[in-house]
Amino acid sequence: MSLQEAVKYVAGAYGVILVAFFASYWSAARRLRSLERQVRALKDALDKREQTTAGGEDDV
Repeated sequence: MSLQEAVKYVAGAYGVILVAFFASYWSAARRLRSLERQVRALKDALDKREQTTAGGEDDV
């Protein structure tokens, strides 16, 4: 194997690793945004429930 051929393989390996890294990062960022939306929705629902029960009877 020549040096030029080896360089191509090393560059290809680095390229694959970078693509895998950015795909993993993108996937984690998507999951994080989804979780943030879910937490926000739960917080809003809890706030709404607290507002309705604060002025009246407790349903618990």
